[in-house]
Amino acid sequence: MNASDRHQAAEPAARLRRIAACVREGRPIDPADAMPFFPEHVQRAILIEERDEAIRSAAETFALSAVTLAIELQRYAASSWLRERTLDVCPDRHVGRLQEHLWRALHAHPHVIGERQIRRIISDMTPPS
Repeated sequence: MNASDRHQAAEPAARLRRIAACVREGRPIDPADAMPFFPEHVQRAILIEERDEAIRSAAETFALSAVTLAIELQRYAASSWLRERTLDVCPDRHVGRLQEHLWRALHAHPHVIGERQIRRIISDMTPPS
């Protein structure tokens, strides 16, 4: 995948994040962002947003840095996730623990992401009003 392909693949998720930010902040949506999505782009963007929400929730709930989350995500993906990836619901033993958030993130979008991507996701957290 070249840089142009990566940019095109990331664009629907970026557009969805911009639209969500406008809605949260009560700002008008940029007409360029309001252009129709292709159904497969919408589905992918929704799954990426679910992954991102699980990452943000883990960072906030457990007060973890991007570095720590990246390490824990990699560790979980290389161990328990290998057995749990086909499950439709998170195993009970993970409920209320960091692994629940990691399971939700990988269940939504089963690709391990690194520290830089996690830092970007965490930076999208909006402060409470």
